[in-house]
Amino acid sequence: MKRPEPKRVHSLEIHLVYRGGRTLVQRAHSSGALRILRPFDLGDRILLQLITLGPGLLDGDLFRIEVHLGPGAKALLVNQSAGKVHPGLARQEVVIQAAQESELEFYPGLSILFPRAALEQRTRVWLEPGARFGLLETWALGRIARGEAWDFVFLDARTDVDQGSIPLFRDALLLSPLNASQPGFMEGRPYLASGFWTWPAPDPGMELGGTWALAWSSTAQGHLVLRGTASEGAGLLGALTDRLYGFRQSWGLVRVDLGRYSSAWAGSGATPISFPDQPQTSCGKTGCELPSPRAPSPR
Repeated sequence: MKRPEPKRVHSLEIHLVYRGGRTLVQRAHSSGALRILRPFDLGDRILLQLITLGPGLLDGDLFRIEVHLGPGAKALLVNQSAGKVHPGLARQEVVIQAAQESELEFYPGLSILFPRAALEQRTRVWLEPGARFGLLETWALGRIARGEAWDFVFLDARTDVDQGSIPLFRDALLLSPLNASQPGFMEGRPYLASGFWTWPAPDPGMELGGTWALAWSSTAQGHLVLRGTASEGAGLLGALTDRLYGFRQSWGLVRVDLGRYSSAWAGSGATPISFPDQPQTSCGKTGCELPSPRAPSPR
């Protein structure tokens, strides 16, 4: 069935370059409700916070996010707060193009489907030789604390990752209350996590907590795939954070406290850390908003 065209388009386009031994934001353009804050220096890479002006994804919204990395650029992209999908049909498109030897980790954190919400999401990633990419998403299938589990319309999320002409990853997730709450799908657990990384996969494993379960394995090319489910969010976020720290440590990457930069990961039980040598911008410790040539569109 053909879905209606979007009523409003909100866009964010980011270009990153590696220059003088550092990753820099060469250009950032936003329109509508999408913004980024000035980058945090994490040593060999930067961290960017994605923010949404307003309550979240509304009926008829299209969020379009593009990230272009030049050769050698390295970055983490996180949502500053949990994503919220309100009643009605909303869309999100993410396009990532990574040049040789660049690296992007995209960790949106928790996204919440409100009652009668429907979301169509498409993530498309193109990697040149030597480029790396990581993605970790978490979904709440309803406002669980309010007793609204499974009270959504559908979640239609697809992710494609290619390196040159080689498909590295294909993921198609289509959930509705009719199937998601049934045995064999989510086993009655209204939280879901999905991850993929082109860094080398560790040995396959599984972890079981009182309210959550995680499992990970490798693709045919040796890349890492992770899945998780839970009956409550804090335990799942804590388990994901701990597991992500372990993965990144095995890859030789600096440890980053996601909860420090994103309330979508806050309360995860992770041990806070600090970067005493981290330079701060003139806008203060929490950064400041990049200038935008356009004002937000009417909501």
